[in-house]
Amino acid sequence: MASDAALGAHHFAFYRGLIQGLEARDLAARYLPLLRLDERLIRSESRRIRQILCAAARRNGRSLIAKMLEAGPPRLPETDAPLLEEFSARYPEGFYTEAELLELFAQEYPQANAGRRLEQVRKRQLGALRWIEGLITQPVGPQDDVRAWLPRLPAERLAAAGLTTLARLVNAIERQGAAWHRKVPGVGAAKAAAIVEWLRNNVPEFESRIGSRALVPVRRGRGELIAARARSTGVVPFEAIALPSSLATGNNKVPPGSPGSMTAFDDVDAIRRWLLSKLTAEQLAQPGLIHRVPTYRAYRKEAERLLLWAISRGKSLGALDEADAVEYAGFLSNPQPAATWMDPQRHPRWSPHWKPFTGPLIGASRRYALVVVEALFAFLVEQRYLFRNPWKAALRIEPAPRSRVRSRVLSLAQCGAVRDAVGALPSGESKARIRALLSLAYTAGLRRSELAHATWGDLRLEAVEGESAWFLEVRGKGGKIRDVFVDGEVLRDLLAYAQIRDLGDEPSGIAPEMPLLTALPSPFAGTRPTTPLSESAVGQLLKEIFAAAAALSRDPGDQLQLERASAHWLRHSLARHALDAGAELTDIQAVLGHASPATTSLYLDVGLAKLRRAQRVHKSALV
Repeated sequence: MASDAALGAHHFAFYRGLIQGLEARDLAARYLPLLRLDERLIRSESRRIRQILCAAARRNGRSLIAKMLEAGPPRLPETDAPLLEEFSARYPEGFYTEAELLELFAQEYPQANAGRRLEQVRKRQLGALRWIEGLITQPVGPQDDVRAWLPRLPAERLAAAGLTTLARLVNAIERQGAAWHRKVPGVGAAKAAAIVEWLRNNVPEFESRIGSRALVPVRRGRGELIAARARSTGVVPFEAIALPSSLATGNNKVPPGSPGSMTAFDDVDAIRRWLLSKLTAEQLAQPGLIHRVPTYRAYRKEAERLLLWAISRGKSLGALDEADAVEYAGFLSNPQPAATWMDPQRHPRWSPHWKPFTGPLIGASRRYALVVVEALFAFLVEQRYLFRNPWKAALRIEPAPRSRVRSRVLSLAQCGAVRDAVGALPSGESKARIRALLSLAYTAGLRRSELAHATWGDLRLEAVEGESAWFLEVRGKGGKIRDVFVDGEVLRDLLAYAQIRDLGDEPSGIAPEMPLLTALPSPFAGTRPTTPLSESAVGQLLKEIFAAAAALSRDPGDQLQLERASAHWLRHSLARHALDAGAELTDIQAVLGHASPATTSLYLDVGLAKLRRAQRVHKSALV
């Protein structure tokens, strides 16, 4: 196991280059990428290596070598001495012999001899480095403490997150892919990429165990990795399901070739057709982006769970009956065996550790799963793939859950705590981004997907009641388009963020395809990113600021509420606050993008302020 002051071959290669006079930044980029080309960190690491070398020399009785190394890598002093040919041209040809010219040159420019002395020191230091390298070089081992090999700050953050050894770090990356760093506060995408690069170069088993999977961004390339998974009859993602030939067909399946029947090849193909029926023409035109559509993902998850459960029972969809529907409802409450069905760590779909559940489904989650499955079977009956729909039986025994919207609203005091948390952030691009995100999410009532895909081209100026007003065109669920008002404060926050990104200070001057919200720039990149934030990144940013607000609050109730809050709570909060302020239900429906006022009515329930007033009126009539 490596000691706290371990030096590997990459450290010696870096320091050897320093002695040879190479640029420290170039050496760090090649051998120590975790230093992120930070001059301060590079100097600090150089000192640390030199101290370890000197200590090793002293332990072995070579104090003179230690003293020589303490001086640091030799540097050639600056000099204005001319070349020897230029110096000799000052005198008539043949006036001095070559030896006399060399003596005169040395007397007039003594610093020029430093070059020869430097080469002698360099050779002695390189020889000492080779000797010490043979004494103390340690191979990188999986059980080594991360603090033995990685720079102090990221190593301490990894250790604080429980990733104390290289083995634990590699396991985390294997389980979670490119998103592994999200559970490590203070380690962003750039630092994570540098850590992965170091592991690839220094931990032999890393490449064989994980390879390119650790480098696949969440938003790009997952489809290819999932598609590359071997087909299996076991518990695997929908894309990798292979139906066993031994599945019972059942008497609910319409015989292939019957008049008007669906031409699906099998259950997987039938489900795929149902999923595609939920997409708009525009979404269908971009098959590589289908997995980003929230409705598609939600419906696929429930159909996937059902199909895997049916396969585990040896049945096809056509063999499932009312008794199976009731049994499946119970299974959702306790998917067993847990090792087969549940993965609390939420591994990505391409991971061999993926499972269809993170835990049991209860209440509204279980009823939602059954409603989706019932809708799937209704479609299959309509398309004459099946004769009848047995899932109504399961829904009859599953009571509709009481609305929980009331508990998912931030009070005005809690909103104030969120503002205080944003105000406490250090100035810079990160603070400007979270302020713009919060402003837009709350005042416009946007969903995570709508926030992630909004661009500057979606903003437009309109004349309303004799005044100019900004509106954002939003593409919501089902591809439906609506306009939401963007007030002056929100626009100022967006433009403040745009100015920090060097985009300009006028909406009309910003490229229309530029996202309103993007990832932060990497220290390794020369330009700012232009890719939009992912939906998950939007949710994570808001969760982080809610957690910061909870830490600032002194009210235990507010703390609990803020710790539970998520991005969707801002839609609930906007609707509740607007309703309590006297807004019309139809106006709130338009802002939130609901297809029916009935949906908005269920979504909002009754405002607590109105409920209290109504109860007081009735009480006064009796008491």
